[in-house]
Amino acid sequence: GDCVVTTSTDLQEVTATFSETPSIFRRLSVDASGLQGPGVGHSECGSFSADGRYLAFLSEVGTFVDDDFNRTWDVFVKNLVTGEIVRASEGSSGEEFAEGIGRTCPTMSDDGNFVSFEGRTDWDPDYARQKYAGWVKNLATGQLTKLRNPRTDFNPSDPYFRFSTYKGVFGSDGRIYFNAIGLTCTDPITYYRWCSQLRWLDLTSGAT
Repeated sequence: GDCVVTTSTDLQEVTATFSETPSIFRRLSVDASGLQGPGVGHSECGSFSADGRYLAFLSEVGTFVDDDFNRTWDVFVKNLVTGEIVRASEGSSGEEFAEGIGRTCPTMSDDGNFVSFEGRTDWDPDYARQKYAGWVKNLATGQLTKLRNPRTDFNPSDPYFRFSTYKGVFGSDGRIYFNAIGLTCTDPITYYRWCSQLRWLDLTSGAT
């Protein structure tokens, strides 16, 4: 049946209700054994794949996967058939996000193969100049791709220059669409005004 995600304000856990039994809630923010484990913390903000098999959610619980040492929010994806949980918010080689994930809901592609989220980490080359950045994770290959602001017309030594990208929305055309924000598009050195652009990334070819 159709799945609708909600967050319990008392238990702060991700739950779901199925349309054929709307009075029954099932706790999803648990590991494959049905336990949260010894870790404490909140889990919230879910996004389902189209068939309801996969759920992406935010959690600060540090026991869902091994080697979770950053002690902050991460994005996890759960297979609701097998119970397996993987952490999406890590680099292609398993690097942790040092500063964790922005408290915005992740988005999952309809086929369950990709998840997008916002995060900031010191191994990002743009760490010093950028606030939170948007990322997209290929769950099949483990590849993590940054949703980049393509602008290059700025002074890299300017300490006031900041830019950000945000999590994307998956289209039916195989692209992810996201918002890129930076200083004014015409003269970033003189006028400290923000501008926003809608960008896209082709998930197959990598074209932008």
